[in-house]
Amino acid sequence: MLSVKVVELLIHRGVAMVLADMLKHRKEQFVEKQFSLMTISFVGNLFCGKKCIATDAQFEVNYGITGIIDLVMHCNILIKNNDDKKFTNYTIEGWDDEYIYSIENAIFMDAYGRAPRQIHYGEINSDMRISKKDKSTIDRVECDCICGQFPRLYHDFVVDGKNISIGPNSNSWNNKKHIKIFKRLLGAYLKYDFLNTECNIDKELSFYNDLEMLISFVAGHNFVISICKFINSSIGSVEVCVIRCGRVSECNGSHKIFNDDTEKMRDFLEKSRIQTEIKKDYYKKTINILAHIHNESYIDIKLYSLIIALEMFLTNLLLDGGCPPEYFEDGSKNVVDKLRKYNGTAKKIPKTYFDDKIIYYRNSLLHRGEMPESDLDRLRDDYLLYLDLLYALIFESVGYTGEYVLSSRGYGFGRLF
Repeated sequence: MLSVKVVELLIHRGVAMVLADMLKHRKEQFVEKQFSLMTISFVGNLFCGKKCIATDAQFEVNYGITGIIDLVMHCNILIKNNDDKKFTNYTIEGWDDEYIYSIENAIFMDAYGRAPRQIHYGEINSDMRISKKDKSTIDRVECDCICGQFPRLYHDFVVDGKNISIGPNSNSWNNKKHIKIFKRLLGAYLKYDFLNTECNIDKELSFYNDLEMLISFVAGHNFVISICKFINSSIGSVEVCVIRCGRVSECNGSHKIFNDDTEKMRDFLEKSRIQTEIKKDYYKKTINILAHIHNESYIDIKLYSLIIALEMFLTNLLLDGGCPPEYFEDGSKNVVDKLRKYNGTAKKIPKTYFDDKIIYYRNSLLHRGEMPESDLDRLRDDYLLYLDLLYALIFESVGYTGEYVLSSRGYGFGRLF
């Protein structure tokens, strides 16, 4: 018969083995669940504010196909979240023999194991920057948009003195395990050269944000993970790499304003002022609202969101056109009446689009907080009509005179006015 001590020892060893197997299974399940595109490992320090709370920890960053960036940390401390379940934001500074790794916003949800090697699982909610320890001159930026559907569009154009190239990425991920679920994985590239050799990385990332939104809006597609590479083209070296945090561009592909017609997309990029207007906040907000509208299922919410976007865009458009701001503060008239008076800012917009119907929807939204009683067919028809109107306003404001998809007219090409 085994002694009590031997039994206790076996129990402890058994528990340890079970725990080890659970952790191994948990980690495999954790990584497998996200359909990993790539994993990056490095050593680093963990900070809470300015205080370093863990040194020489082992980090594993897993970039999943869904756009979520998972984080695993092996360290000698146990991180506990607050009782109110609010996650603490941490920063990470890491390194290996050649690169420095920087993460500004990471959270940890779960912790397993015992001292001295706890295993923590979390997510990254910010961009990850990877820089060479000894950086040289940067003269090109290349951005790979991984696992984002993208049209068969090859095109070169110039924005702010930068030579822009866009097109499909020949290095797209092609993993059979992923294809079973996503059927087809496509990638895209956005590449540009700039004239000056003084590259401000944060400024270039801001420029890329606008550029990505522009391409996403024009193409009606989305990207899941974007990797921006800052390159010294003379030696072919990537000096800085910024992996953007699971960013999904604003248009999700459910509404293609050019229906993958590359000639019309090129015409729009070359002959409109969209490249400069996209920098304005209200253009960005309008595109964001359009993205949310296309993702929404309920027709009443879609219509109300659309009316809000329409009023916001027209109000800002009229202000840009010279309408005095104090006129909008006049409470004696509603917004639509004010827009009617200054309709000359967009001369081609027929006044029939600002009839009592849109006032009815707007007042119902603001004063009663509910949808007026209408059958679904009427709501759908009105939604498609005002969706076309908003796109028409955007196109008219940037000087585009070509055709685009009209949802209210059977999804064929044309112009609303």
